[in-house]
Amino acid sequence: MENLGAVLQAQDRVNSYKTNHILHLIISFFVLGLWIPVWIIVTISNANARSGAKKQLMKAAYSKSNEKYTEPINWNGIFWTSFILGCFFIVFSIGKI
Repeated sequence: MENLGAVLQAQDRVNSYKTNHILHLIISFFVLGLWIPVWIIVTISNANARSGAKKQLMKAAYSKSNEKYTEPINWNGIFWTSFILGCFFIVFSIGKI
């Protein structure tokens, strides 16, 4: 339990990098989609920051253990980035018709 403080601090850091997708959707609606590139950048940035924070959390949790931590793939960031880019291209391809 010596590293409990480090684990809790790392957990707080992980939770601080969440993107508020509802807020970005509302802003995008009111500015007619012009906010979508900003949304994409924020989502990618937060996904990368969360990934780094999760690495620190797992290292803190495994620091006294004999097990070695192996890093998982960040499927959440990949999914949301692909989804937002897909929506962006659909919206702008409809405008060209």
